[in-house]
Amino acid sequence: MLRSKNLAWVVLGLLIVTGTASALEEVDVEASLDYVGKYIWRGKVVTDDPALQPAVSVGLDKLTFGVWGSVDMTNVNGDRNQFQEVDYTVDYTDALPEVEGVTYSVGAILYEFPPTNGSLNATTEIYAGLGFDCILNPTVTLYYDIDDAD
Repeated sequence: MLRSKNLAWVVLGLLIVTGTASALEEVDVEASLDYVGKYIWRGKVVTDDPALQPAVSVGLDKLTFGVWGSVDMTNVNGDRNQFQEVDYTVDYTDALPEVEGVTYSVGAILYEFPPTNGSLNATTEIYAGLGFDCILNPTVTLYYDIDDAD
């Protein structure tokens, strides 16, 4: 089972954020539940079998907090209907000062994977990116894993 303490902190944080959100003008809450035939991440097949991928995010002005997960629908990775990955994200996005039609984003993602040999596998990435308000809305984002020296 993935680190339930982290999930508890995220839920507590979301409750605090939504509780204080009434004082803010705009709060954006999104939730989704995707079904995928196979889970492919950055061009690599993670699971060749079906998975459910729930997500929830809370946006406050330019700051967004999110939780995303992937649940195997078969027992190909061990226990069926168990989370194989849970990601926690914090993102800050704003318009680039004095440059019309360009936004920047900075943030961090904590990736947690199921325990193997009694230890939790986790890694953290930081990222920075630019978005362009033009045809097709292209973005360029660089990710750096701060836990992996390779």
